[in-house]
Amino acid sequence: MLPTSIPRFWYVVLANCEGDLGSGKVAPGGGGLPATLVLDAEIKLGLFNEGWDNNDPASFHFGADENGFWELCIFLVCMYALGFVGIVCLISFYHKNNLLHEIHWLLIASFCCYFLAMILHLAHYTQVMDSGQGLEGCEIFARCFEVVGYLIFINTLMLVARGWTITTRKLSRKTENLFFTALLVVIYVALFLSETLQDPADSTYLYDSWAGYFFIAMTLALMLTFHYLLHRTYVFEKLVVKRTFYRRFGFIYTLWFLHMPILVAVSNAIPPYMQAKTLFGIERCVQLLAFFMIPMMQKPKNSYEVYATTDNLYDARIPSVARQLRVQPMAIELPRGQQAGNLPVGFVRVSQKSSN
Repeated sequence: MLPTSIPRFWYVVLANCEGDLGSGKVAPGGGGLPATLVLDAEIKLGLFNEGWDNNDPASFHFGADENGFWELCIFLVCMYALGFVGIVCLISFYHKNNLLHEIHWLLIASFCCYFLAMILHLAHYTQVMDSGQGLEGCEIFARCFEVVGYLIFINTLMLVARGWTITTRKLSRKTENLFFTALLVVIYVALFLSETLQDPADSTYLYDSWAGYFFIAMTLALMLTFHYLLHRTYVFEKLVVKRTFYRRFGFIYTLWFLHMPILVAVSNAIPPYMQAKTLFGIERCVQLLAFFMIPMMQKPKNSYEVYATTDNLYDARIPSVARQLRVQPMAIELPRGQQAGNLPVGFVRVSQKSSN
């Protein structure tokens, strides 16, 4: 199949038409001669895909690039609905055991943003299926909810990597969090503008642009920052159960950071008309799985030791790894009765002057 980014042209021709003769109107360019044919016509043009005569409304108004989006959105809404049930069960469990704190509320807020975005995507493509024109307002709000959910999730990962509410009570480097968040917002605005200014006949995937490549580079930079913060917290933490949690957390969410660059890299092997919907579905499924990996990384009996906020929490900023590994000199306690400058018993003082 040809790439769908190649422009197409359609022509409409009226043939075998009959009209009023001798109306007295002058034909354009006819040198004053009366028009031989005057035709008033109203044309309603609709473009349908193959199979329209089989009464299949799910394929009437979708082009090759969007065909299947409606079914995909139904699947994702159902999956996120099941995820919502799981979230409610987790909230009940953590609340009953007094383990529900800020990290979990941030994850819940991020999940709700993605869930609302899926519902709005479904409303948009349902309208496309019915009339051929979607609800642009729903699509814009869906993108906004996804951006907010992504920013909350990124900040949650960074807070866990800093050990907040798990190793320390102090929330440090707030300026750094704000900087990364503001930069991501700017990149998302650039992505939205690049998609808005894109030629409607061009079906290139969203991340295959200068703003998309910059977003991928920013994701890799965030991954390196995530590793640095997590390594610092891991070296500082002394409880075995929490160190095990940090090891699993670092491994799983390193894969989460890498999944988008990998998807964009392999998208060239996917036909152009399949890129958008394939990566759309995979990205949302991976994100749904990412919401449940944090509470699933430890056994329920170890949850209190990991998420307890009343004991074993450091009250200051976690120092850097170099400072933690720095060896501090220790004072030596001399035996009682021995003054400074005196040698212990059994040692002979050596004179600094040589004997004759």
